Amino acid sequence: MRTTVVEERAHERAVAAVLGAAAVYRARVRGCLLGGALGDALGYPVEFSSLDRIRAAHGERGVTGLVPGAHGVVGRISDDTQMTLFTAEALVHAHARERHKGIGGGWVLLLRRA
Repeated sequence: MRTTVVEERAHERAVAAVLGAAAVYRARVRGCLLGGALGDALGYPVEFSSLDRIRAAHGERGVTGLVPGAHGVVGRISDDTQMTLFTAEALVHAHARERHKGIGGGWVLLLRRA
């Protein structure tokens, strides 16, 4: 069966829409992970400090940018970000395993191992 030029172009537009939606989703996931890591890096140096102590050290507005932590390191992330990234990696691995090998049900085990 032969397709027409109109049908081919419609198919190309449909494929482009699916690929575009996937790219937008990936960008949103990356943005979420990066935003969480940046928030963690901003808050890490003052994580257990009271608001009064934060204002005394950083001014009335508090922390408004990256500041050095206890050991002088700027932009350090905590175990919270590390655990988030391990979790995301396990979910990606489980999804790929299910999609490529047809082996499902490994989500819980892979998350626990991560």
